[in-house]
Amino acid sequence: MKEKLKLVHQEQKSKAAVGDVFMGRAFAISAIIQSGRISQLDDSELDSVLNELLKMSEKKSYLKPVSHKITEDLISQISPEKYEAKIWPKLKIKLQSGWELCTLDKLSLLIRCREMFPKVTKKKFVQKYWGFPLFSEDNDDKLLKAILVRNILFHFHFMVINPVKSSLV
Repeated sequence: MKEKLKLVHQEQKSKAAVGDVFMGRAFAISAIIQSGRISQLDDSELDSVLNELLKMSEKKSYLKPVSHKITEDLISQISPEKYEAKIWPKLKIKLQSGWELCTLDKLSLLIRCREMFPKVTKKKFVQKYWGFPLFSEDNDDKLLKAILVRNILFHFHFMVINPVKSSLV
């Protein structure tokens, strides 16, 4: 995947080209998962796939929901042993920010982890960083904030930024 999806002319890489490469990698990883071949990957390959997804979510904001969704799909097909040994230690770090840096994508990822592997993604972790249960009255304001921030950013981008960019072009 890395061999096929790299920039041909490294010296001329534009932001759009870098984004296109990341999107291509996202589709490649998703295809591996959707085909059911994720279980055939060895530990180092699985580690590489997860690192790529995590890197992708940090590099481009528009790839964050894509990478979280693909990670959820990966979690749905992985064995409990591989999840505990390879996946959860990295996701745990990402999810420790709790409600402070919550997005709906991150919340969805936590719910999927807890749903698929409750013995690994323990109630104690959720209690410590998120409050438990997640959907309690105590967390309503935090959930509402995550929803509003997501919607405000989405609408600001598409209702303000895009029309301004279009009028400048």
